[in-house]
Amino acid sequence: MNFSWYTSAILTILFWGIADLFYKKGTDSKDRYSHLRIIVMVGFVMGIQAMFELSKMDFQYDPMNIITYLPVSSMYILSMALGYVGLRYLEVSINSPVGNTSGAVAGILAFIVLGKTMSPLQLFAVTLITVGLISIAVIERKLAEEERKLQNIVIDRKYKIGAIALIFPILYAIIDALGTFLDDVYLSNIMGPEDALISYELTFLF
Repeated sequence: MNFSWYTSAILTILFWGIADLFYKKGTDSKDRYSHLRIIVMVGFVMGIQAMFELSKMDFQYDPMNIITYLPVSSMYILSMALGYVGLRYLEVSINSPVGNTSGAVAGILAFIVLGKTMSPLQLFAVTLITVGLISIAVIERKLAEEERKLQNIVIDRKYKIGAIALIFPILYAIIDALGTFLDDVYLSNIMGPEDALISYELTFLF
Protein backbone atom coordinates (compact mmCIF):
# COMPACT_ATOMS: atom_id res chain seq x y z
CA MET A 1 0.00 0.00 0.00
CA ASN A 2 1.38 3.40 -1.02
CA PHE A 3 0.55 6.54 0.95
CA SER A 4 0.71 10.07 -0.35
CA TRP A 5 2.91 12.55 1.52
CA TYR A 6 -0.22 14.16 2.95
CA THR A 7 -1.62 10.88 4.30
CA SER A 8 1.78 10.02 5.77
CA ALA A 9 1.97 13.43 7.44
CA ILE A 10 -1.50 13.08 8.97
CA LEU A 11 -0.70 9.58 10.26
CA THR A 12 2.56 10.87 11.72
CA ILE A 13 0.74 13.65 13.58
CA LEU A 14 -1.83 11.18 14.87
CA PHE A 15 0.69 8.64 16.14
CA TRP A 16 2.97 11.37 17.51
CA GLY A 17 0.07 12.77 19.51
CA ILE A 18 -0.85 9.35 20.88
CA ALA A 19 2.79 8.78 21.86
CA ASP A 20 2.86 12.13 23.69
CA LEU A 21 -0.18 11.09 25.71
CA PHE A 22 1.60 7.91 26.80
CA TYR A 23 4.76 9.88 27.58
CA LYS A 24 2.72 12.22 29.77
CA LYS A 25 1.03 9.27 31.47
CA GLY A 26 4.45 7.82 32.25
CA THR A 27 5.84 10.97 33.85
CA ASP A 28 5.45 12.10 37.44
CA SER A 29 6.60 15.45 38.84
CA LYS A 30 7.34 13.73 42.16
CA ASP A 31 9.51 11.04 40.56
CA ARG A 32 12.86 12.45 39.47
CA TYR A 33 13.65 9.32 37.45
CA SER A 34 10.40 8.95 35.50
CA HIS A 35 11.83 10.59 32.39
CA LEU A 36 14.86 8.29 32.51
CA ARG A 37 12.61 5.24 32.49
CA ILE A 38 10.90 6.55 29.36
CA ILE A 39 14.29 7.09 27.68
CA VAL A 40 15.32 3.51 28.47
CA MET A 41 12.10 2.10 27.02
CA VAL A 42 12.29 4.29 23.91
CA GLY A 43 15.89 3.15 23.43
CA PHE A 44 14.75 -0.46 23.67
CA VAL A 45 12.11 0.08 20.97
CA MET A 46 14.70 1.88 18.84
CA GLY A 47 16.94 -1.16 19.15
CA ILE A 48 14.18 -3.44 17.87
CA GLN A 49 13.62 -1.11 14.92
CA ALA A 50 17.38 -1.08 14.23
CA MET A 51 17.45 -4.88 14.08
CA PHE A 52 14.56 -4.79 11.60
CA GLU A 53 16.38 -2.26 9.41
CA LEU A 54 19.63 -4.27 9.61
CA SER A 55 17.82 -7.42 8.52
CA LYS A 56 16.54 -5.61 5.42
CA MET A 57 20.15 -4.72 4.59
CA ASP A 58 21.37 -8.28 5.27
CA PHE A 59 23.36 -6.78 8.16
CA GLN A 60 25.69 -5.00 5.73
CA TYR A 61 26.44 -2.08 8.03
CA ASP A 62 29.66 -0.37 9.12
CA PRO A 63 29.65 0.13 12.95
CA MET A 64 31.92 3.16 12.50
CA ASN A 65 28.84 4.98 11.22
CA ILE A 66 27.71 5.14 14.85
CA ILE A 67 30.73 7.32 15.67
CA THR A 68 30.40 9.36 12.50
CA TYR A 69 26.73 10.09 13.13
CA LEU A 70 27.17 10.64 16.89
CA PRO A 71 26.90 14.48 16.75
CA VAL A 72 23.45 14.18 15.18
CA SER A 73 22.31 11.29 17.39
CA SER A 74 23.38 13.09 20.55
CA MET A 75 21.34 16.15 19.58
CA TYR A 76 18.22 14.09 18.99
CA ILE A 77 18.59 12.02 22.17
CA LEU A 78 19.35 15.04 24.37
CA SER A 79 16.37 16.95 22.97
CA MET A 80 14.04 14.01 23.66
CA ALA A 81 15.33 13.68 27.22
CA LEU A 82 14.66 17.37 27.86
CA GLY A 83 11.20 17.02 26.34
CA TYR A 84 10.36 14.18 28.73
CA VAL A 85 11.53 16.26 31.69
CA GLY A 86 9.21 19.06 30.57
CA LEU A 87 6.27 16.66 30.48
CA ARG A 88 6.71 16.10 34.22
CA TYR A 89 5.57 19.66 34.87
CA LEU A 90 3.66 20.83 31.79
CA GLU A 91 0.44 19.79 30.12
CA VAL A 92 0.80 18.09 26.73
CA SER A 93 -1.18 20.96 25.19
CA ILE A 94 1.66 23.32 26.16
CA ASN A 95 4.74 21.10 25.94
CA SER A 96 4.11 19.55 22.51
CA PRO A 97 3.29 22.69 20.49
CA VAL A 98 6.34 24.50 21.87
CA GLY A 99 8.66 21.54 21.33
CA ASN A 100 7.42 20.88 17.82
CA THR A 101 8.40 24.36 16.65
CA SER A 102 11.81 22.75 16.09
CA GLY A 103 10.83 22.32 12.45
CA ALA A 104 10.52 26.08 12.07
CA VAL A 105 13.87 26.65 13.79
CA ALA A 106 15.53 24.07 11.52
CA GLY A 107 14.05 25.83 8.51
CA ILE A 108 15.52 29.14 9.66
CA LEU A 109 18.95 27.54 10.16
CA ALA A 110 18.86 26.00 6.68
CA PHE A 111 17.80 29.37 5.26
CA ILE A 112 20.58 31.31 7.01
CA VAL A 113 23.50 28.84 7.01
CA LEU A 114 22.95 26.63 3.97
CA GLY A 115 21.54 29.37 1.78
CA LYS A 116 18.30 27.54 1.07
CA THR A 117 15.31 29.55 -0.10
CA MET A 118 11.84 30.06 1.35
CA SER A 119 8.68 30.93 -0.49
CA PRO A 120 6.55 33.75 0.92
CA LEU A 121 4.08 31.15 2.21
CA GLN A 122 6.85 29.22 3.99
CA LEU A 123 8.21 32.42 5.51
CA PHE A 124 4.72 33.30 6.74
CA ALA A 125 4.32 29.84 8.31
CA VAL A 126 7.67 30.09 10.12
CA THR A 127 6.79 33.57 11.38
CA LEU A 128 3.37 32.41 12.55
CA ILE A 129 4.86 29.48 14.49
CA THR A 130 7.50 31.70 16.09
CA VAL A 131 4.90 34.26 17.18
CA GLY A 132 2.81 31.42 18.60
CA LEU A 133 5.78 30.18 20.61
CA ILE A 134 6.40 33.60 22.11
CA SER A 135 2.69 34.04 22.86
CA ILE A 136 2.51 30.72 24.72
CA ALA A 137 5.53 31.69 26.83
CA VAL A 138 4.02 35.08 27.71
CA ILE A 139 0.61 33.62 28.57
CA GLU A 140 2.18 30.86 30.68
CA ARG A 141 4.19 33.41 32.67
CA LYS A 142 1.13 35.61 33.15
CA LEU A 143 -0.89 32.69 34.48
CA ALA A 144 1.93 31.78 36.86
CA GLU A 145 1.98 35.34 38.23
CA GLU A 146 -1.78 35.32 38.73
CA GLU A 147 -1.57 32.01 40.60
CA ARG A 148 0.99 33.42 43.01
CA LYS A 149 -1.41 36.23 43.87
CA LEU A 150 -4.18 33.79 44.75
CA GLN A 151 -2.57 32.66 47.99
CA ASN A 152 -5.83 31.43 49.42
CA ILE A 153 -5.94 28.67 46.79
CA VAL A 154 -3.80 25.57 47.03
CA ILE A 155 -2.00 25.21 43.73
CA ASP A 156 -0.38 21.99 42.55
CA ARG A 157 3.39 22.30 42.76
CA LYS A 158 3.93 21.26 39.16
CA TYR A 159 1.81 24.17 37.93
CA LYS A 160 3.61 26.64 40.16
CA ILE A 161 6.85 25.94 38.32
CA GLY A 162 5.20 25.70 34.92
CA ALA A 163 6.71 28.98 33.69
CA ILE A 164 10.18 27.77 34.61
CA ALA A 165 9.57 24.30 33.18
CA LEU A 166 8.70 25.92 29.84
CA ILE A 167 12.46 26.13 29.27
CA PHE A 168 12.54 22.35 28.65
CA PRO A 169 10.35 22.26 25.51
CA ILE A 170 12.09 25.42 24.30
CA LEU A 171 15.47 23.71 24.68
CA TYR A 172 13.96 20.65 22.98
CA ALA A 173 12.95 22.79 20.01
CA ILE A 174 16.38 24.40 19.69
CA ILE A 175 18.46 21.24 20.14
CA ASP A 176 16.18 19.11 17.95
CA ALA A 177 16.40 21.80 15.27
CA LEU A 178 20.20 21.66 15.46
CA GLY A 179 19.96 17.89 15.05
CA THR A 180 17.68 18.25 12.03
CA PHE A 181 20.02 20.84 10.53
CA LEU A 182 23.06 18.56 10.99
CA ASP A 183 20.99 15.67 9.65
CA ASP A 184 20.48 17.56 6.41
CA VAL A 185 24.23 18.13 6.13
CA TYR A 186 25.06 14.48 6.85
CA LEU A 187 22.45 13.05 4.47
CA SER A 188 23.57 15.39 1.70
CA ASN A 189 27.30 14.74 2.01
CA ILE A 190 28.27 11.86 4.30
CA MET A 191 25.88 8.89 4.47
CA GLY A 192 22.56 7.53 3.28
CA PRO A 193 19.29 7.68 5.23
CA GLU A 194 19.32 3.97 6.14
CA ASP A 195 22.81 4.13 7.67
CA ALA A 196 21.89 7.34 9.49
CA LEU A 197 18.69 5.86 10.92
CA ILE A 198 20.39 2.68 12.12
CA SER A 199 23.26 4.66 13.65
CA TYR A 200 20.82 6.82 15.59
CA GLU A 201 18.76 3.87 16.79
CA LEU A 202 21.80 1.86 17.92
CA THR A 203 23.16 4.91 19.76
CA PHE A 204 19.83 5.28 21.55
CA LEU A 205 19.83 1.58 22.42
CA PHE A 206 23.32 1.57 23.95
